[in-house]
Amino acid sequence: MVRLRRVLAVMTLAIAAVTTGVQAAPAGADAPVRSIVVYRDQVNGDALTSLLERLESFRSVFRYHRALNGFAAELTPAQARRIAAHPDVAFVSPDRAITVAMADVLASGDSAPTGTRRIAAATTTTANQASTVGVAVLDTGIDSSHPDLNVGTGTNCVTPGAVPQDDHGHGTHVAGTIGARNNGSGVVGVVPGTTLYPVKVLDASGSGLWSQVICGIDWVAQNAATRNIKVANLSLAGAGSNDNNCGNTNSDALHKAICTATTAGVTFAVAAGNSGADLAKTSPADYPEVLTATAMSDTDGLPGGTGGPQTCATGGTDDSGAAFSNFAVAGTDIDHTIAAPGVCIRSSWPGGGYAVLSGTSMASPHIAGSIALCLGVAGGAGPCAGMTPAQVIQRLRADAAAHTAADTSYGFTGDPLNRPTSGHYLGHLAWDGSDFSLSAAPANPTTSVGTAVGFDLTVSPAGQFTSAVALSAAASSSVTLSQASPTSARPYAPVHFTASAPAQGTYAITVTGVGEGLTRTATVNLTVASSPSAPTLTATAGNAAVSLSWPAPATGGAPIRGYNLYRGTAAGAEALVKTLGNVNTYNDTGLKNGVTYYYRLSAVNGVGEGPLSAERSAKPAARSCLIICL
Repeated sequence: MVRLRRVLAVMTLAIAAVTTGVQAAPAGADAPVRSIVVYRDQVNGDALTSLLERLESFRSVFRYHRALNGFAAELTPAQARRIAAHPDVAFVSPDRAITVAMADVLASGDSAPTGTRRIAAATTTTANQASTVGVAVLDTGIDSSHPDLNVGTGTNCVTPGAVPQDDHGHGTHVAGTIGARNNGSGVVGVVPGTTLYPVKVLDASGSGLWSQVICGIDWVAQNAATRNIKVANLSLAGAGSNDNNCGNTNSDALHKAICTATTAGVTFAVAAGNSGADLAKTSPADYPEVLTATAMSDTDGLPGGTGGPQTCATGGTDDSGAAFSNFAVAGTDIDHTIAAPGVCIRSSWPGGGYAVLSGTSMASPHIAGSIALCLGVAGGAGPCAGMTPAQVIQRLRADAAAHTAADTSYGFTGDPLNRPTSGHYLGHLAWDGSDFSLSAAPANPTTSVGTAVGFDLTVSPAGQFTSAVALSAAASSSVTLSQASPTSARPYAPVHFTASAPAQGTYAITVTGVGEGLTRTATVNLTVASSPSAPTLTATAGNAAVSLSWPAPATGGAPIRGYNLYRGTAAGAEALVKTLGNVNTYNDTGLKNGVTYYYRLSAVNGVGEGPLSAERSAKPAARSCLIICL
């Protein structure tokens, strides 16, 4: 009934326009422009669009159903104003141009390109397996016949209904960096053999419109569940800005579409742009819901900065930030920015060939592949499995930052830890390797001779580490070791060890973890002690009090924590009356004069209570005075 009233409202508005003489301006005076109309969430979009098409005499180019509720069409300014005023319309956004984020092109046995090796996604002899999720490539299309690519069925938003074949080259190149097969020829992608879905949103010149990109995002959102598409790459850039409100404040339809698609579980990797400027003026790079890739230069696939200058036309030195790359300035942009290789990247090209390209367009697919890797490969679920897109973004950024901090040689000149330029945040270099650390707690367990003490070993994984960690412990032959279980697997529950030794002393126990070809060690100290010796106690009587004193006894190998005071009124019948701190005197007051009190004292350390001291006695008594006590 609500929808019927809204349709009637549209008809009423249209009739009022006719009866009052308000009509569309003649052609030429009010030229139509491409616009994107966004409805409110609960509106029946198809029905309203069909009605508006009849009443306003236009035909929609795209109808959006999932990423947006609305349509794109050529509208005159007057039509756009009337439609924007309708209560079921959230806003009308102008369609904007967008292009590939590419800096330059060079023409062109299986090899891992330097970029893939630089982020530890491959080595000269090893490569990853295919991801368990699909990756959508919103670009110029993909050459579906390229032998190095596993291309799924996508869509064409430039020529709807046509095959999304690449007629430019950019999309095929991006696709190869993500998932070129490990098939013995050509190049190897970050996640070789992963299913790549071509979503053609840019034409043969590498250009397009927001409405076409939104068409592609809408297709991804609709197919995310059925085709298991969890990653989308957008190696494109245009003018825009972020309102931190998913485009609802500044009428940004592209931003709203991406926000909606993330709720379908799709994580977006996006190029930062190639203007060497603040990415805050570049969309979709400035949207906080995406992982924005800046570009760095690497020439040898290795850290250290010893690879020499670039050989392609872009130039640049090894392990440095790319001069053309946009960068983050504001904190909101810094929080979703990461770096990847983007200079002289070799990848697949239409016709079965290969080419070298540079740009943040080449950095972004490294990140898209890294996201897919983190979500899972053929060997099982990855560390990002089950995470939301926002959590995936922060996981990749955290892994990159942690590894750069742990391995000072890994980063590049210009990253946050290596001579960064003030106000130019490029982010930490993405890291797809495996790593873990070990820690043992408590740091210094204490036990008595012949008594076992336990300590826990914990595993902290980073990067794409997915396997169990085989753990073992070793110490000198005088220490007896045992453990509850030999491995620690996700979620990496602590493994409990016990240790004991026959003699007093401190023993270093080395614990070793092995996983995915890596070995890490941690050391825990075992302090073996005995209880303290008995104190030498002195008792001196006073007026209704007894003063007690004693020197510190032998500690037994562990620091004394305090003393236990025993007292009684009969020999051999003392009971605990006071627990003292680590002191050497005590004044026992409130006693009865003329009564003999018997005392014993024991010391306590980390092992426990030591033996009682020899018994001491004292008899408080009032002083005797003939007349006056002075």
